[in-house]
Amino acid sequence: MKSSTLQQKAPWEDGPLKVMDNGRDFCCGEKTFFWLGDTAWLLFHQLTLEESYIYLRNRKELGYNVILADFIHTADQKNLAGDSALTEGDPARPDVEGGFWKHVDAVVKMAEDLGLFLGLLPVWGSSVVKGGALHMGNVDAYMQFVLNRYHDYPHIIWIVGGDVRGDVAAPVFRRMGTLMKQDNPKRLVTYHPFGRTSSALWFHEEEWLDFNLFQSGHRRYDQVSMQEWDDNTAKEGWFGEDNWRYVERDRNRTPVKPILDGEPSYEWILQGLHDKTQPYWKAADVRRYAYWSVFAGAAGHVYGHNSIMQFYRDLSKEGAFGAKYLWTDAIHHPGNSQMIHLKNLCERVGFEKGRPAREYLLDGKDKDAAGHRGAGAGEPGTNGAGTRNGLKDTAPVPMDFESVKAGLGEKYDYIRVFAGDDLLLAYTVNGRTIRLSLAPYAAKKHASYSMDPVTQMWTYAGPVAGGGEFTCTPPVREDGEDAVLVLLAEV
Repeated sequence: MKSSTLQQKAPWEDGPLKVMDNGRDFCCGEKTFFWLGDTAWLLFHQLTLEESYIYLRNRKELGYNVILADFIHTADQKNLAGDSALTEGDPARPDVEGGFWKHVDAVVKMAEDLGLFLGLLPVWGSSVVKGGALHMGNVDAYMQFVLNRYHDYPHIIWIVGGDVRGDVAAPVFRRMGTLMKQDNPKRLVTYHPFGRTSSALWFHEEEWLDFNLFQSGHRRYDQVSMQEWDDNTAKEGWFGEDNWRYVERDRNRTPVKPILDGEPSYEWILQGLHDKTQPYWKAADVRRYAYWSVFAGAAGHVYGHNSIMQFYRDLSKEGAFGAKYLWTDAIHHPGNSQMIHLKNLCERVGFEKGRPAREYLLDGKDKDAAGHRGAGAGEPGTNGAGTRNGLKDTAPVPMDFESVKAGLGEKYDYIRVFAGDDLLLAYTVNGRTIRLSLAPYAAKKHASYSMDPVTQMWTYAGPVAGGGEFTCTPPVREDGEDAVLVLLAEV
């Protein structure tokens, strides 16, 4: 018997996925769409059809609605059965006689039947484009093949790039985006950039780019460097682990476009990727990235697991970036299922009616009861956003390189606030006391709750009268320190 999740109608049955009139969020028809994605980059290459169904059904049952994958990761791409994607590695000559594209067709249809959107990259840019296999001489031929083959599917979102800076081959990427939009103007298109950069740095004003993706992962605050391969320039800023800074920066661009963290630090990936002596990012970290970005104004979130993105399947072989769990085990790790709690929360409160509101957060420059430093935005030395003198939105001040190296800023003391006329959400990583100004709610009464982001358990904390200050210390939990404060207007 199918679960109730599987029995739900596909979201595009309400209408095609599009950007809402507010320019910040997505909807299908008139129904708001909270993007909850998973990175499954090697989906078409590393799984059988049966395994593909196991993975996709698992994501559907957990509440995910977008799966990100690429057709061709390398120019000599083969699938698990040994079928080649291209003839002699030439994108202008896809191997249509073999089984590669037939397998892709079957998996694409499988996702459609399950009601899942697919965010698809025709090629992985860091290898196929940067390596020179796809260029201006053959991009039209390859894109014509891809666009013709998948033109009629209602659940495809096109993604240009693939872990690569836009300035590596800007004419190629622009051509891909342009052709995608010409093929179906109503189909959404975006760009997946290199680590610690955003699509907005190169393509924000392009008509084909419907929304921005940034990649915040996968390094710690102290792992920022000025090496040649590093992601950002001094002008672009170094944000460390503060993925919310990308959201705040890109929200201030015009025209207004939705923003997503398309690749935060993965669950069970090495901190810093390459050094095997380093610890791993775990469930608490993926929760932090998710709540930070969404409460900063992102239109949803993309989760990732190291073993799942590469579909690690053989313990006798070394996996990338320290992978140590089979993907069949990894789909049951805690971070996977905890993402749905954020999606459920946002849909329940009507997140599209809210906005980032960190100005509601009081300074708390003295130490709170738990002994944590209560740094407010704009406090000297934090390089934070906002002001405490009034309720004013300001653009974030990028951290400079030396500040990040020195460990300045709020780090895990940071509290993110999101609010609307009848709601307020606040997220704390370390359980510190939250002090808020409720001046904008002077004429309203709210019910206050603490939500456990691990279990989704709501604990009623009592009524709250607007107009003054409100202080909340999250309850002590056995499963972690992070917590979500929820205020909902009483009707």
